[in-house]
Amino acid sequence: MLNAIVNRLISLLSPLLAKRGSMYYTWKLSYEALRDLGLKHPLVLDVGCGDGKAIITHRDLTGELIGLDMDPESLRKARTRGLPVVLGDATRLPFKSHCFDAVTSFQLIEHIDEEGGLALLNEIHRVLKDSGYAIIVTPNRNRHNMLVYRFLTRAKKRYPLNPDHVFEYMKADLETLFTKANFRHYQVKSIGLFSVPGFGIISVPWLKRGRLHRFLSKYCRQLLAIARAAPEELPTEGH
Repeated sequence: MLNAIVNRLISLLSPLLAKRGSMYYTWKLSYEALRDLGLKHPLVLDVGCGDGKAIITHRDLTGELIGLDMDPESLRKARTRGLPVVLGDATRLPFKSHCFDAVTSFQLIEHIDEEGGLALLNEIHRVLKDSGYAIIVTPNRNRHNMLVYRFLTRAKKRYPLNPDHVFEYMKADLETLFTKANFRHYQVKSIGLFSVPGFGIISVPWLKRGRLHRFLSKYCRQLLAIARAAPEELPTEGH
């Protein structure tokens, strides 16, 4: 009886652990990141746009917005949302060099291996103008919901909540990947530290700094990377 109750709770919690919270972090925080860059009517490329649901929320911040994906059915859905799209491979972008003001990529890099991730970053760097920025959002491998799920289910799979993921990053992993890529100035932030599925981040000001925050940030929900194409430093603290 107890096992049946536990299994029922797991089946109810799994969709919340896997999906609900990530929608907030991907869309809202990437929107804020693009807004805070202060770009004027930028030409923006979203790599791995899928059905366009995420990036279309950023339209009011852009001059022109283009989506790229390799799935024709997803692109068909994106077109119904009014998003101009291109069929293509994220590791071999079908665009000339230095043409975009910003390139975004949400929940894509974890679907390819590390070599492909490096190729993706270098292709994004290639198509950015010198004044351009990249915004990358990806799940943290040690996110707390994954740890809870593993504890409850004793799951043996590498990424049991997301079996289609090929390689998930921790903050140090993503920073290492950027050091290998052509970007010279970037910052990787831990986001979604305290959250309730469906409600987003719960602010706890006194925990936003200090040793406890540094410890807990290892278990954040998502990683947000912002990188500048040009060899000048980012306007905020970074590498």
